[in-house]
Amino acid sequence: MNVAPLVEYFGQNVTNYGQSHVVYTNSKELNTYLPPGTPVFSNVATAMGYENKIKPYFIYEKNVYIDYEKKILSYLESKKVNHALLRENLCDDNDLKKGTIDLTKQVAHKYIRDHFKIIKTLNGKDWASGGLYMKLHLYQRVNDPHWKPCSS
Repeated sequence: MNVAPLVEYFGQNVTNYGQSHVVYTNSKELNTYLPPGTPVFSNVATAMGYENKIKPYFIYEKNVYIDYEKKILSYLESKKVNHALLRENLCDDNDLKKGTIDLTKQVAHKYIRDHFKIIKTLNGKDWASGGLYMKLHLYQRVNDPHWKPCSS
């Protein structure tokens, strides 16, 4: 049995309510940016939708029967989905490697990188390790034709 994740989780100094209830807190904070019913592309949107009622669109990773990247891409291209909530900053090569995102294969993520910008970064909680230091980036579609991807 590998106890390393337990050491990482219990070794952290959780000193306040906000640290121990970070999903709840972030979900409530999204209310200031997204009205109820807003379609959001995200694998974490389901957990984040409890307090704000966002409508999650997400991908079942490594599904061999359905190409979810292309399915989500159709929602993004048709502008049915104008927000995304991702663990990765799609303009940061280190985040892409950490999240194992290959923009040449993951076309929905490439589309988000090229047409959306980060409007808010929330402090998230890593579901795998329980770590308190995972960032969640809220992306919004940019309608400015002069905007350049990965610029501020």
